[in-house]
Amino acid sequence: TNCLELNIDDVQMLRCVGYFLLSTGENSAVDLAVQVFDKVQELQPCEPQSYLDGALVRFWKAHKSILKRQNDEENNGSDFICNFEELRSDITKCQRLLSHVLTHKWAERFTEVEWPALILLHCVADLVKDLNDDNISNMDGLGPSSLPPEWPISDLAPFQSFADAPTPETSTSTTQTNTQEQGLLLRCNKFDLALMVWLGWDTDKTDIDLHVKEPSGTEVYYNNRNSGIGGNLSRDFTQGYGPEVYMLKDVGGEEKAGTYRIYAKYFASHQDSLLTGATSA
Repeated sequence: TNCLELNIDDVQMLRCVGYFLLSTGENSAVDLAVQVFDKVQELQPCEPQSYLDGALVRFWKAHKSILKRQNDEENNGSDFICNFEELRSDITKCQRLLSHVLTHKWAERFTEVEWPALILLHCVADLVKDLNDDNISNMDGLGPSSLPPEWPISDLAPFQSFADAPTPETSTSTTQTNTQEQGLLLRCNKFDLALMVWLGWDTDKTDIDLHVKEPSGTEVYYNNRNSGIGGNLSRDFTQGYGPEVYMLKDVGGEEKAGTYRIYAKYFASHQDSLLTGATSA
């Protein structure tokens, strides 16, 4: 916290601190990481990664809260219910941040940043679905209506060609139906993941590469983005921040079983200044 107490509006330093806090897994540290990444959004609103980091930390926080309840046999659910409003708020904010990335135009060097945003949005949808299927949503008056929707159609409205006001020849109900259908076109109904690896870093104009070695020995990286078992790697970001994301669908085959080795390789820095400092990923 000494870095934060200096009250320096340095985005790289704040991202570094945020990633460290998130890596600890401690509840208080994750809460502080949310505040740190919110500050990054305030300082760098023109970079999509500012919103992705804010969404990622909220997804992690919500996911961790649900896993704790599921795995802790001594937990009777009271803590979970007490924090239900906070959980709902985190999920809703996460969806809005990801929708912001998907519905805005970014600098050319961030081309295809929408791909990681869409992956994380599907993970959030699965989280909400699990909550809807859980008995906790039916306790103490908390039902599915208390949760945010699985898919934020209204937040994605700017992305839809049918989101405009109805013409005289088109009824309002028809327009609403078209908007919902367009929104759902962005969603894959069978998105179950066996594995997702998310690599982000704090330094602009810096190239860090994600490498994933699958059980067969196949290495997935920027020169080999697709594997025989269905592994897929997102675009190689060479101008800072990432994220680079590896995903593997949870379908078929024993060949997916085994150990996956994850590497982050520092490739190059394109900074003009030598005073930028180290890179944290």
